[in-house]
Amino acid sequence: MKTQASGFLKGVILCLITVILWGVLPIALKMALPFIDVYGVAWFRFAFSAIGLNLLIGARKKHFFSIYKKPPLSSIIASIALAANYVCYFKGVEYLSPTSAQVLIQCSPIFLVILSLIILKEQMKVIQYVGLGCTLSGFILFYKDQIPNILNELHTYNLGIIWVIIGGFTWAIYVLLQKKLVDNYAPQKVNLIIYSVAA
Repeated sequence: MKTQASGFLKGVILCLITVILWGVLPIALKMALPFIDVYGVAWFRFAFSAIGLNLLIGARKKHFFSIYKKPPLSSIIASIALAANYVCYFKGVEYLSPTSAQVLIQCSPIFLVILSLIILKEQMKVIQYVGLGCTLSGFILFYKDQIPNILNELHTYNLGIIWVIIGGFTWAIYVLLQKKLVDNYAPQKVNLIIYSVAA
């Protein structure tokens, strides 16, 4: 029982750290973009992840490197989709406020739900449909208040929206492919390819 409680607490702490980091990301990006372009930011993210993971795997599980010999095609497509997600999201932050970008990128789970229903033929429960409806209602309410901003900055605002929506869609493709890949490969083995190819 004690182990379950400590595991749960560890999970909650890791989730909170993730939430904080995702909340800070668009603000940090907005501050970094005058000094480095979106491609540089995305490259550094993937390059450092790839180098770090390769060193970690090399020290502990060298047999994982076998995936480099014949990587699955879906892992290459997933890598490209994740790289596109980062670049498109970062481009969107160039044109939008951090708040707008962070709210709009939440379209990615909606795309994932729709793609899962169509491609994976997953079934949804009533409560999940209610959740989807609440999310869509939230988008409508949020952007109802943003209409004056959209009208004042029509070109740049809309461009930012398009970039972020494309970023959300490519993220959904990445997750869908990764979900299938981890059925046959260890997650860190998949990440070796994804981070390296994306970089």
